[in-house]
Amino acid sequence: MNPDFNINKNNVSEKERVLELAKKDIISFGQLFLQEDFMKSTPAPYHYELSNLLLDDDKKRSCIILPRGHAKSSLVKCALLYKLYFNPEGKKEFMAWVAEEQSQAIDHIKYIQNHIEINPALNYYFGDIRGNKWTEKEFTTSRGDRIIAKGTSQRLRGRSQLGLRYTKIILDDFESELNTKTPQRRTEIKEWVMSTVEPALENSA
Repeated sequence: MNPDFNINKNNVSEKERVLELAKKDIISFGQLFLQEDFMKSTPAPYHYELSNLLLDDDKKRSCIILPRGHAKSSLVKCALLYKLYFNPEGKKEFMAWVAEEQSQAIDHIKYIQNHIEINPALNYYFGDIRGNKWTEKEFTTSRGDRIIAKGTSQRLRGRSQLGLRYTKIILDDFESELNTKTPQRRTEIKEWVMSTVEPALENSA
């Protein structure tokens, strides 16, 4: 975190101004609270387009294809943090981050957990939102949100076990040259997406 970040405990109006600025979009939120990742370079126009897409709840399915190193995962993680902090009261997120291997998904949700735990600016402006469950594979927030790390083809515990459907499932590099070598394996992954991922989502019908 940039040591020059302005945390003025005696200026309520300044606090409100910062929160209003952070609420503008994912880029602004990232520049204020995730400076190590968002202040390295000037955002490109497509970053703002992706920001708008990630915050548009009317977009139920999105396919984002960009080359490596173009901040896809960073923007998605920032969007998840944004929603955890700025969602209206009563709106809870139940999200799964799915990667080729569960260990890769764990790394992504650990990023989110680390910022919730030790980011001084987030803790000052929003308070501690850690929930009762806090493991490397799954965590909850004090608002009732739940985030789970999964690997390709794993079961997605949802409606039948928890009485819930996922609000979001992020499929991030869930296919590779290693798990798609044979026609059979490609078919298995396709069937998993259609029979497990799709039905687990809200508004899947």
